[in-house]
Amino acid sequence: MLTLPFTLTLHSDGVPGTGRGGDIVNSRVPRDARGVPLPTTAEQLVGLMRDRLRFHRRRLEQQGEPGKAERLADLIDVVLGGRGRPAADGYEPQGSSGRERICRVLIGDVLPPPGRRPSDLVRIVSRTAVDERTGSAKHQSLRVEEMICVGTRLQGTLLIDADEGSAEDLACRFALTGIRAVGGNRTRGSGRCTITIDGETRPPGALLKALCEKLADWSPPEPPAVVSSSAAPLSVPADEACVLLRLVFRAEAPICCPEIPVGTGPVRSGFEIPASAVQGMLLTRLSRSHPELADAVFQHPRFRAWPMLPCGATDASDLPVPTRVSLSHRVAKLAVDGSRLSAEEVADEAIEPYDWKKTPDTNPLKATGGVLLRRRDGTVALWKASSIPRFLSAHGVLFDEYTETGRNLFQMERIAPLAWMGFACLPQSAAELLAERLEQDPHVLIGRGKTRGELAVDGVEDDRAPWAGVHDNLLILQSPVLLSDTPEEHGATAQQELRQLVQRESTRGNWADLAVPPVEKTWAVVGIRFGWNRHGHGVMTGRAQRLKACRVLLPGSVIRFADRPPRLRDMLQIGLGGGRERGYGALRVHPGRATELYAVQRTSRHLESTGRAAVTRLVLDLWRRHRGRLPSPSQIYAVQNRLEISPADAREYLASQKVRTPRIWSAWEPIHGEVERLLEDHPDQAADALRLLADLCIADQKEPSA
Repeated sequence: MLTLPFTLTLHSDGVPGTGRGGDIVNSRVPRDARGVPLPTTAEQLVGLMRDRLRFHRRRLEQQGEPGKAERLADLIDVVLGGRGRPAADGYEPQGSSGRERICRVLIGDVLPPPGRRPSDLVRIVSRTAVDERTGSAKHQSLRVEEMICVGTRLQGTLLIDADEGSAEDLACRFALTGIRAVGGNRTRGSGRCTITIDGETRPPGALLKALCEKLADWSPPEPPAVVSSSAAPLSVPADEACVLLRLVFRAEAPICCPEIPVGTGPVRSGFEIPASAVQGMLLTRLSRSHPELADAVFQHPRFRAWPMLPCGATDASDLPVPTRVSLSHRVAKLAVDGSRLSAEEVADEAIEPYDWKKTPDTNPLKATGGVLLRRRDGTVALWKASSIPRFLSAHGVLFDEYTETGRNLFQMERIAPLAWMGFACLPQSAAELLAERLEQDPHVLIGRGKTRGELAVDGVEDDRAPWAGVHDNLLILQSPVLLSDTPEEHGATAQQELRQLVQRESTRGNWADLAVPPVEKTWAVVGIRFGWNRHGHGVMTGRAQRLKACRVLLPGSVIRFADRPPRLRDMLQIGLGGGRERGYGALRVHPGRATELYAVQRTSRHLESTGRAAVTRLVLDLWRRHRGRLPSPSQIYAVQNRLEISPADAREYLASQKVRTPRIWSAWEPIHGEVERLLEDHPDQAADALRLLADLCIADQKEPSA
């Protein structure tokens, strides 16, 4: 594996653009979870490399060298990954041409060097169109965009699974150093750049010449030979014992695992890696050397994978155990700091009855979904789905064979790089082989765009397994549970359908011999789920292979039994309902009620004592002068939360209050100018100052009922 560090230098302002804007800015720069601008993404660089190589393939055809052009086309597929193509019978899956298509290039997002402030990398530029007839600006043509500043130097790493000096190596070096612009508006001069590879002194022309010489005798590689080992059987007896493995995936780049196929609009990622993807990842690794073993594992009745859920930052060491949850959890809109939560703000009706009507008026509640994180000391934190860091990016595709124009523009919402944890039950022999293979090479690819990361597997301690927990008579659905297309009883509620399914499984289904106790209560929501399949099965819809839509009970649904099931481990290994091959039916024991909120820790900002005192006096003076006529605490927190991400976002949100409803602007108008000056004059203290102002407003609201 060749590792090639490279540097990208912008020679004009770059326009990476998310494809979305706000009231003030028409197009924003994508940012990661820390607020650092992303001038370009791995997907765009790979696309530009592919475009560069395709351009020279067409040049070879024009120069009368069809043999080299065909070999270069094969080389592009081998290096950058092959794509399924339409065939006479509807669809030809990837790799069906008789040789394996392997993506030999791995590249991460290109980031600015550490130490640069995000505000130093981005500036706002206004543009307008000129009327050719009058020479003046066209009406309503003003466009305001965030841009990456000219002169910004970015760093990245290119990994190539090839020998140095090979055709694959030369193709990657030429394609990368030949990129002349990144981002949007490249035809208007934006994003001009040069890319240099550390230690590479040859110009792109010399690399292209060397590549053409290599193409004369290059041929596509043969698929890797399947290696059989007497130490690892190629079949698995149905009665072979299964072991539970803990899986930890540490992503090196943002990850996208869509839950619902979309035809238009942004491709949105769920906050979990589905159990079906976990199954595919494990079986693919086994199949590389023992395809018969992978088939036998897939057919084993106790093979089960749980979804992988975010559980902390990528560099965290002692990770908590995550559980997907929703429905019965409620949090207050005003809760912004886990240390300030009360029992009324995070509660779980499945654990202890709670009268929501008794909640104080100052704590308006709303439903939330997310992940419960149980630490070793037994405490449980709720990581709200809305707090799991994401970012949006726009991608333009040239020469798209699936569109009439050959162009395609789509947006993708991805989860920031995090640590993910899940579980899997595998036969003993397969588990040992998997651990051996991952120790040799821990890198795996997951999700749309094939995010690279490291996967580690190990044994599971009893108190951290899916069947361990304080409330072992409460089971939570971790992946969808398959339902019939029509309910058994017309008009049955989701709770009734879940109860009926458990009773059916307990009497004549997969749980019939497990002495399942009676169901006391259920909390459930029914939804629709699709699926994808690149192997040609299912119904062809446009460019995607989508499996038939089916009714499911959504993850987060809860079952409360009258007592602890005596064979709880067997129940969870078998799962609830059908569809195990699609990852359906995974459950785990309830970890306990959350007592605080969780979020990825940001770099803290410490205030100087003199600055803290001055800003505190400023806020107290503002509060005394406008007491009773201030915006609501949630409106103030909205500015403070945006400030933690980006000062530009906070200023833009504050400016947008002028064009909102008269009632909202009337609350902001008396202090609008003072808050603007606070953001401008005291950028390091502004976040704490706004939090103090909101706290004072909350104190005012509580005084009358005291």
